[in-house]
Amino acid sequence: MTLSIYQLAYFFLIGLSLALLEIEIEGPDGWAKNLPTKRIKIWWYQKFGKEVTGYHLLLQIFLLLFMHLPLILENRFSWDLEALILSQYFFFLVYWDYLWFVLNPYFKLKEFKKSGVPWHTAWIFGLPTEYWLAMLAGIFFPVIVLGWGVLLTQLIYLVTYIAFVLLTIGLYFIFARKIL
Repeated sequence: MTLSIYQLAYFFLIGLSLALLEIEIEGPDGWAKNLPTKRIKIWWYQKFGKEVTGYHLLLQIFLLLFMHLPLILENRFSWDLEALILSQYFFFLVYWDYLWFVLNPYFKLKEFKKSGVPWHTAWIFGLPTEYWLAMLAGIFFPVIVLGWGVLLTQLIYLVTYIAFVLLTIGLYFIFARKIL
């Protein structure tokens, strides 16, 4: 099963909307720094120099439930669909988070580096380590579940999302930066 460009655009628009909503909620302070939320210490997440916030944990649970809604509505499950949903979820995490930086009027894109983003402490090749791990999971989880035949499709999905992000950045800086 593959996704159409319209389905990919739909996932992307959800991420875009969520990034804008989260900017409204968090303002200039990322990682729920000034929100009244629980701070949970989980050892494997602390390896990235972070604590899990109740806000982010509940948001992730909501997203996973939301992305599984079609399976519930159609009362069906398959490993193909599960692999597809989870791969989209992992890609979603990256572009949603990156769009928070791009679209946040309190943040300058040139500050998107280790010294400018205290909640992303581990970086590789100019991106937070979590981005690389999520992209690899988005590409290879379906490969593990469904076989190497889906690798090209997963790479096309990733390139499509990168194109959507670049298009969004261009359109935002041309048309919307002063509005939002």
